[in-house]
Amino acid sequence: MRKRRVAYIGLIVLILATIVFIWSNSLQSIPESQTKSIDFLNKVKPLLGIFVGTGNVTDHLVRKLAHFTEFGALGCELPLLLALRKRTNWQSVINSAFFA
Repeated sequence: MRKRRVAYIGLIVLILATIVFIWSNSLQSIPESQTKSIDFLNKVKPLLGIFVGTGNVTDHLVRKLAHFTEFGALGCELPLLLALRKRTNWQSVINSAFFA
């Protein structure tokens, strides 16, 4: 029971950290956000180029992948929280998906 409680609290902290991360990125100014995106783009361009072609790796693609990753992580964390609470019926999973 103690391990489950520690995992539950740890997962809540992770969910809150994910939400803070998403909000902190959303609150950045446009130039600041673009600078971060371009810096990250330069780092991942060779890897993404393998999958989509070198000429197709753009700032827009990187930003969309970042959003998908952030909200995808949140979408995975919430059902895990439900599983730890032993509330894994379909309605709970659907509610957590809509929340994310």
